Amino acid sequence: MENKNQPKLEDMLLGIASLSNLSKGIGKSKTPEEQANLYRATAKMLSGEDEDKYTAILREFTRDPAYAVMEAEGARNNLARSVKGQYDEKRAEIVRDVESRINDTLKEAKEDKATASMILAQYLSDILDVPEYTQEQVDEKERENVYSAGLPYAFEARGSAEHYKSLELRKKASEYLKEIKEGEKITGYMVDSGKLGKAMENVTIGASVYGRTKQITEKIEKAKQNK
Repeated sequence: MENKNQPKLEDMLLGIASLSNLSKGIGKSKTPEEQANLYRATAKMLSGEDEDKYTAILREFTRDPAYAVMEAEGARNNLARSVKGQYDEKRAEIVRDVESRINDTLKEAKEDKATASMILAQYLSDILDVPEYTQEQVDEKERENVYSAGLPYAFEARGSAEHYKSLELRKKASEYLKEIKEGEKITGYMVDSGKLGKAMENVTIGASVYGRTKQITEKIEKAKQNK
């Protein structure tokens, strides 16, 4: 008999996705205020309505940001292990749902691969292995661009870390695209179901992709309703 008190698989997957995002946020946070906000959000999520648990979690997190990341990731991994059996049973269905949502959005790109890569990168950013660029690294890339144009100096060369990360994300995302053809003509793009399914075999990654996909498509639907 089904336990009515057992949390739904979808809710647990979204919880795993949230913990992944929170732990990444803690790792990237640069100010005490950012850290404090993320500690409180994570503690609230893990403690539910229990104030004693909330206080205890906050005490653990405030020892050190690196320790807080380890704690958040540990909680996420524990949750992932607890749902792995259920996830494996439903994985094919979950992957199909994600694939359908992504392909529906990819229709907007038509035959433009650059646009398709940009759209897909939004969904697969948790799968794609892209480094975080420092300002020094992107400035060097900008200097190389100036020198390659034949100029001897690059005094004003300043790059954008976000710009280079976006380029790299789109490049990596394009590897997950599959062409739709009519004869020899490319008429559109779809996500490669084989590659997507392989990546989502891991419950933590699968949960993150599912959570991000659901979030994006809900925003799209809301935008349509507000028009």
